[in-house]
Amino acid sequence: MEAREGSASQASQRARDAALRSIWSILEELLKAVINALRLLLDPAPLGSYDISLNNSLIKGRLAVHDLLARHLRDTQFHVGLPNPFTMCSEVRVALPNLTLTAFYDADLDVGFGAADGEAMAIFGDGRAQIDLHNAKLTTKVCITLKEFSVKVADMKISLEKAEVNLKGLFGGGAVSDLVNSIVTDVLPDAVEEYEPEITQLAMKYINEFIKKMLHRGSATTATRVTNNCQKEKYVITVFRDMIKI
Repeated sequence: MEAREGSASQASQRARDAALRSIWSILEELLKAVINALRLLLDPAPLGSYDISLNNSLIKGRLAVHDLLARHLRDTQFHVGLPNPFTMCSEVRVALPNLTLTAFYDADLDVGFGAADGEAMAIFGDGRAQIDLHNAKLTTKVCITLKEFSVKVADMKISLEKAEVNLKGLFGGGAVSDLVNSIVTDVLPDAVEEYEPEITQLAMKYINEFIKKMLHRGSATTATRVTNNCQKEKYVITVFRDMIKI
């Protein structure tokens, strides 16, 4: 009796392990397809428009970003680590040698860094923004849950070697705007390091919302057969481009 129970338990465990390997194999293929799809995107790649309300220890206020474009995404370098079957997570490392972001913005913010204790610095303005990031690196865990299937990022870490910031219309433009742009350019890499938890928390929130919408949108097209790498990439590009229009 005990032998039969032990054999059944082992068979159940083997079936579970085989199922996990199959799931991760599918996810690894999808990750590769997403990576290849990013490399095939237009340059500049349209990333949509966002109205963001901020209320954390670093920044409070409102930021509207419209017609966000990213250049040099094709140069992105990815490394996907082996999945952990116990945590259902895989480490993903992303390196961006050069990334240029352009958009039109409208900001009304209170920012904590650079101000006296207990005070905040008001930042306001509207116009065209361009941010050039050099040697930005991101490490995160990509985790899945099988119950009500979902994919999320967690434990994100970021670093930045150098940045160039040009926000037209900041503080109404003019000499003050030029001075602030120069200061932000100098301090941004150190600020990213100092306020990494707040920045990554905000980034993960919007990335996870993006993934959730993409999975929901993709579920409507599950009938599409993916039979080779080229079709996978085209499928992911279609889903990705649909998403950035939301």
